[in-house]
Amino acid sequence: MAYRLENKETLINSDVVIGVKFPFNGNKVFNETFTTLEQTNSNIKNLLLTGRGERYLLHRFGTTLKFLLFEQQTDELKIAIDEEVRSAVNKWLPYVTINSIVTEFDTPENSSIRVKLTYTVSNIGAEQSLTISTENDNTIKIES
Repeated sequence: MAYRLENKETLINSDVVIGVKFPFNGNKVFNETFTTLEQTNSNIKNLLLTGRGERYLLHRFGTTLKFLLFEQQTDELKIAIDEEVRSAVNKWLPYVTINSIVTEFDTPENSSIRVKLTYTVSNIGAEQSLTISTENDNTIKIES
């Protein structure tokens, strides 16, 4: 039988590590997270940037967001990005409530897309935002 454990700790306690920070390249191989909000931010980054089918033995984990960010910029694309992010977060991170997803297109010369996700962590009531954007060199940048 599974039990749901909720950590309502919002202050950093150097003795209690909650998880691993994303990206996974720290000074000590893995950087640790010490708050629920910090770990949730890492979980969302990991979920959104993992392509569906990439995760070994968990092939439904992830999104197609990496591919959608390089599609033709249309209103249908905004809807597809919104649906993809909401369905993945609702399935894999049920303790996160998405408040808004705003997708912006730059001029056709830049051909970049910016997706701003604002969410609330249910068990602590903290609101946070995350921005995912494409760069001119065909890379994806993610900022908290």
